[in-house]
Amino acid sequence: MARPPAPERRDEILELAIAYLAQNGLANLTMRNLATALGATTSVIFYQFGSKEKLVEAALTRAREANLAMLEDLRSTDANATVAQAFVAIWDWWMREPPRLAYSRLNMEAMMTDAALSDEAREELLSYWIDYFSHWLVEDGHSPADARTLSTLLLAAQTGLTVDLISTGDRERLRTSVTHFSRLLGAPLP
Repeated sequence: MARPPAPERRDEILELAIAYLAQNGLANLTMRNLATALGATTSVIFYQFGSKEKLVEAALTRAREANLAMLEDLRSTDANATVAQAFVAIWDWWMREPPRLAYSRLNMEAMMTDAALSDEAREELLSYWIDYFSHWLVEDGHSPADARTLSTLLLAAQTGLTVDLISTGDRERLRTSVTHFSRLLGAPLP
């Protein structure tokens, strides 16, 4: 009987895989390249995750958990925290430790790369965040329809800012843009 995957080894491989994906992206991900970069064998990775798709799903789950933990920590620290404040706070959190930007990049690439996820998983990934921020925006005083629109714009802005950062590295300009966009999130829609 084969022994079950070791949770601590699985977590270690997952964290290394996320760091690798942050540098190399999902588009050209192969298990062989990943294994080489991690100093492991493909069989070790397959043993821990079962498939490339399940590894990507685990990375996306970890990214969601990390982002949610940061956002929920903000909300528990400040019960009146708004989505506008959260938009700035999560950007700053990613910038304090650049490997955290992988969480945004993974989500973005997974939604854009055909091979990374099934259509259903891609739709769920996007709808999860739209719903999450929509609920919060309603708490901030927006109507449900406006909240859904603003949530969609928030995710589009975040994606664009992430692409811009990866492309240009211009943190100062982008931080200013984050601040300006957060003001739009706080303003009532006409």
